[in-house]
Amino acid sequence: MSAEEREPGGDPGDLAALQRWLLSQITQQPMPDRTPPEWSVGEVVQTSRTFSAEDRLAVYQHAYLARLREVLRDEYPVLCRALGSELFDQFALDYLRAHPPTSYTLGRLADRFVTFLEQSRPATDSGPDLNTDPTQRPGHPPDWTDYLIDLARLETVVNQVFDGPGEEDREPLEGAALSRLSPELFAQSRLELAKSLQLVTLRFPLHAHFSALVRGEQPALPEPAPQTLAVWRREFRVQRLPVDPVAARLLSLLQAGHAMGEGLQSLVTEQPAIVPTLGTLIPAWFQSWAQRGWIVGVQQESGISSTTGEPAGRVPGPAADPAAGPPA
Repeated sequence: MSAEEREPGGDPGDLAALQRWLLSQITQQPMPDRTPPEWSVGEVVQTSRTFSAEDRLAVYQHAYLARLREVLRDEYPVLCRALGSELFDQFALDYLRAHPPTSYTLGRLADRFVTFLEQSRPATDSGPDLNTDPTQRPGHPPDWTDYLIDLARLETVVNQVFDGPGEEDREPLEGAALSRLSPELFAQSRLELAKSLQLVTLRFPLHAHFSALVRGEQPALPEPAPQTLAVWRREFRVQRLPVDPVAARLLSLLQAGHAMGEGLQSLVTEQPAIVPTLGTLIPAWFQSWAQRGWIVGVQQESGISSTTGEPAGRVPGPAADPAAGPPA
């Protein structure tokens, strides 16, 4: 095109303006910082013997969306296998239209994917809003859409644990360290849990189902039943394990920063029926958590570990069983 065509009424050599225009046309999104020039496609893109200017531009527009869909497929291979490529691509395209990328890195492309699935789910014939936790929707048990959202949530957590911080440079806490604490110190202490550890509560039992999809199988849709999974990274491998709901509740309280005494008191207040068995459950839970590398230290009010005299949170122990859980 000529210089006069490229910059009507302006600097014909403004490469930045041309780049802004092309970017806005390819992404089909407005530029947040500067408005691109209002040129027609024919003013910028030449026709060829076989394609119009619009068709030539469409090649880049389609390639852009195809690349983004490819990224989402790479992020959610398990969900894609469960849905099939065609249906997954439709969900992906709807998501990209609603939430176009805004970050410099494609690693943030799926940040709002699960939220999008939750918010765009269909309503029932009876009218209640299904964009809320199904446990707060009496008369509406989990359905296929909830399964889809749960699967996406679990795969998102697996991705976050894989990419996030870990404790590969630290040894887990020795299982016997907690048993050496006096009752007073035990109640006052705070556990330093593995940074990679995440708890996810699902409406479907997806632990074995997820593993089957990873293996390339096509398992049947499981019947609805709540399941809480711990997802963590150990020696650069993401692992998953079902966790008893009561134990998961205590873990979540300790992750929130509660001292062990505070966490146990809250647990007993919420679920008084567990009091008779708590004396047996607590040692088993903590021993298991330490073996799996979920506990990496004990922090106390004094800032010094009562087990070794070393700074709190740095109580070394032997390496835990590497087969703590099946790889995700």
